[in-house]
Amino acid sequence: MKTPGASALPFDRNALPAYSGPGPESRAVSLNEIIENSRSIYGRLCGPKIFLEVNLQPNLDRTLDGVVDLNQLLSNLLLLAANTMPSGGFLVLWTSNVKCSEELLGQGQYVRVLIEIRRSAPNGTQPIRTLGDHKMQSLRALVRANVAECQGWFVECHETERRSLLEVLLPSVSLSSAESWAAA
Repeated sequence: MKTPGASALPFDRNALPAYSGPGPESRAVSLNEIIENSRSIYGRLCGPKIFLEVNLQPNLDRTLDGVVDLNQLLSNLLLLAANTMPSGGFLVLWTSNVKCSEELLGQGQYVRVLIEIRRSAPNGTQPIRTLGDHKMQSLRALVRANVAECQGWFVECHETERRSLLEVLLPSVSLSSAESWAAA
């Protein structure tokens, strides 16, 4: 069962600048390529007690980079996940294409990033104190704001003391629509 994270700061879309579509710097990119190019950095970011596994769907749809820095967004998601694992464990990063028909998200095709958190020891969902509560809340709020700016969706799901999920859905774009935005 998915439920939005109760510990997140309230998010106010009105606090963001109005979204008017992709900017001139936006380009259609493959999240798989971003992940592959930054895989070793992500592993170091997670720390020595955490093993990072990556499962990338072949032929992943493209999404826009430039609305927000997607590499930074992925780094922030991994940092959020790693900070809930004081005894270490496994992080599994998945990518996939999903089609949504729910009104809440808006009908359409999305690129899904799912981070499965498998803790070595139960600790509830309390973050370790490496970043401090205030910084973790700020980081969580930043992730929510970045995803919202991309017209996407962010969900935290705490299933057990040893397992949690972070999920992000970003709108897919065709290469032709991204090129027409860049030309405009």
